[in-house]
Amino acid sequence: MGYFVLARFRAIDEHQAYFLSRFDTKTAIFDAATSAPLDLLAWLRAHPESRFEQSVLVGSQARLRCRIVVVRVPQEVADQRRRRAHETARRKGRTPSERHLELMNWSLFITNVPARMLSLEQVVLLYSVRWQIELLFKLCKNECALDRIAGRRRERVLSELYAKLIGVVVMQFLLAPYRDHERELSTVRSVRIIQHHVTRLITSMGNLDQLIETLQNLVARFLKNGRKDKRQKRLTTYQQIRVIEQTLA
Repeated sequence: MGYFVLARFRAIDEHQAYFLSRFDTKTAIFDAATSAPLDLLAWLRAHPESRFEQSVLVGSQARLRCRIVVVRVPQEVADQRRRRAHETARRKGRTPSERHLELMNWSLFITNVPARMLSLEQVVLLYSVRWQIELLFKLCKNECALDRIAGRRRERVLSELYAKLIGVVVMQFLLAPYRDHERELSTVRSVRIIQHHVTRLITSMGNLDQLIETLQNLVARFLKNGRKDKRQKRLTTYQQIRVIEQTLA
């Protein structure tokens, strides 16, 4: 919750931009229609639905109008959260409150995106997709060595940094057409295939026919050796997005 800063959300809203965040349960909320304060836990208990949303005012001082989206989590997820809360509290010499533990039955999000632009289901999915950004950063550092620069002079550093960034972008363009399959391509495996054949790729740059042949060879290797392991239960992020698209079509 380190990024939950109401002043920042308010600045984003004032610039007619959008935010989506988990909700800090210590924050005061008010009914948007009546401005009456809401007891968060009592309000949640009064809603038997597994998913719902409401327009609220957030913050005790300068109140920010937004949507609060609520999702009741499965019992096993809530129990797992409570176990982690007890472990964290024990390490810090504290005891978690009953209120805090009960609130773990729900996932709460706030956003200023209008419902006509982003449905409740899309809000929940979009928040889960944020992890893909972290995975891309991890890929850039671990596989593309974006955090390791050999030179010291500014020009040398920028040249290497831009070259690596261009490589990441080109790689994403190469992989994008082959994501819509029963088994998606693994970006990490595909990067390693590219790295293994990078010399041949570089030498073919000056000849269009040779470059096309090299890229076709790379694609064949992606499809043969670069796929993700097949999942038995949980859908991939891409599959989840496709399901939402199909339900809204």
